[in-house]
Amino acid sequence: MPKVKIQGRLTKDNVTRPMGMNVLEAAKFRINKILDRYDHVGVSFSGGKDSLAVMHLLKQVKEERGEEPIVDCVFRDEELIPDSVINFVDHYRQLPWVRMKWFAVPLKSNKCIFGKTVDYLQWDPNREHVRPIPEWAITAAPGQVFDQYSMDDEVAKYYPGKICMMTGIRTSEGFMRYRAIINKINETFVCATQSPRVDLGRPVYDWEEADVFRFFYDYNIEYAEIYDQQVFAKQALRVSTPLHSEGSKRLGKWREIDPVFYDRVLQLFPEMGVQDLYNSDIKSLNNGLEDPTNWDELGFWIREKYSDDQLTTAMQRYREVMSFIKNPRVRDSYPFTSVLKKFKSGTIKRVFLPESKR
Repeated sequence: MPKVKIQGRLTKDNVTRPMGMNVLEAAKFRINKILDRYDHVGVSFSGGKDSLAVMHLLKQVKEERGEEPIVDCVFRDEELIPDSVINFVDHYRQLPWVRMKWFAVPLKSNKCIFGKTVDYLQWDPNREHVRPIPEWAITAAPGQVFDQYSMDDEVAKYYPGKICMMTGIRTSEGFMRYRAIINKINETFVCATQSPRVDLGRPVYDWEEADVFRFFYDYNIEYAEIYDQQVFAKQALRVSTPLHSEGSKRLGKWREIDPVFYDRVLQLFPEMGVQDLYNSDIKSLNNGLEDPTNWDELGFWIREKYSDDQLTTAMQRYREVMSFIKNPRVRDSYPFTSVLKKFKSGTIKRVFLPESKR
């Protein structure tokens, strides 16, 4: 495996240096530090390749430390997941070294139709589901609804003390993930969440996709078959819901990868069939809205594009950016075209990070 080139910002001058170890050694080094610090360490498992690698890394590190190699993991079942991934996750649920908490609860999410972001509820009790809720899943009390942040507090109820849930986040998958890493001066592989008891661990943040599959090859680890199907469909290797802003652009690929799953999704969300049919024309149609050209127009554009709870979040991000650009020291770090791109893609859950001068 290649040597690690950058650990993060190490000095006030943003100087970086090699760590002197390969990415596998670096990941294990980070996991060791996490195990030493936290009362409980687990893995947020999606069924995807990156979190799968973290699960096996945690098992290996525990074995090397002479500890019981039991891995606690949490699977947040987002309902709109193909059977091949569900079956793969269920296989791991039944392994003797895995202790899995499988959550299937009403969770706020959004779907993107013709560039307009609309709220919907995963495992909504008031509609049919894409598939039955697994009998072993943890479910919610009547009327209980979660979002991505309140789920951290819900997960924390099942574990003692201060918790670190490790994920397979890698910076090469997106600029925002890269910025989230380098904006932290020390120990870039750990960050806080909105839950006071839960921190997020990112031990493989500097791995490339090739490193993940090399790890699987070296240790004879099987991965979900959906990745091979995605290769043949010329699709990015990701496990995610098909309705959000990025997933909806590739909705048609599911006809090739898993036509049964595609039909199930469209039976419950027929409007997504229109999105799929006219996907190639969405940029020009843009739901009848022309792209804004200045900050004032952007505010009006957001009010037309977003609805319901999404509008509240979008306007909060807009007001934050407006306050940022009033400061001449950081104004250039929020270029209009980049901010507009975030609003158009629907990536508004978190505060927009500044962009470095490039």
